[in-house]
Amino acid sequence: MNTPSADNRLLLVPSKILTVFAHADDEVIGCGGTLKANFNRGGTNLVLCLTGGDNITRAKELADATSMLGADYNIKSFAEGALGTTHGEVTDIVVQTIREFRPEYIITHRPEDDYHQDHQDTGHLVLHAAKKAQAGTQGHFANGVLLTETHSMHPDFHVAVDISNEYETVLAALQAHASQHAKGSGYYSDLIKAKTALRGLQAGCERAEAFQFRPIGITGAFHRRNYGRK
Repeated sequence: MNTPSADNRLLLVPSKILTVFAHADDEVIGCGGTLKANFNRGGTNLVLCLTGGDNITRAKELADATSMLGADYNIKSFAEGALGTTHGEVTDIVVQTIREFRPEYIITHRPEDDYHQDHQDTGHLVLHAAKKAQAGTQGHFANGVLLTETHSMHPDFHVAVDISNEYETVLAALQAHASQHAKGSGYYSDLIKAKTALRGLQAGCERAEAFQFRPIGITGAFHRRNYGRK
């Protein structure tokens, strides 16, 4: 593995990485460099965005950004601000995606202490879906869930991915989300610049993205079957 990590056992690349985010552009801000680094090393990425599928502009921006990051994408049309009230339906979609894509790692929002309620709701439902996805003959058990920093930063973290070589691509992918980048008057690019520089300093490289690691609890008689193993 060429990317430094607080504990390399918690994220190995190349891998199959599924990301689940509330909004188009969260994938760039939260883990754009990690996706690009995984792709550059031969890994496979899928971005599942839960809102914005009914917005032609945002859907097109997501398509352009994920293409730059080396990721496929799937965008849904749940209403912003309503992910908590549609928890069951959204969870079922995430479970289905996990079982079909069969990721080694899942990346999503931190369910606690994020300023955005959609982020918190997404984090909670993904952790639930990752556990639920184990069940049945098509069940899949991922290695773990990595929680991103979008706007709210972790008080401490478990994994730091060196994105020094991917940093310029991350900024370009952010520019692809023109409707959101313009709204923030350059704030998001400044955020990525400051955040990745700090995490790089802590990780011993130029720029890095940081994650908290959450193991997925084993449910049922998972040990009796070979779910999720190829």
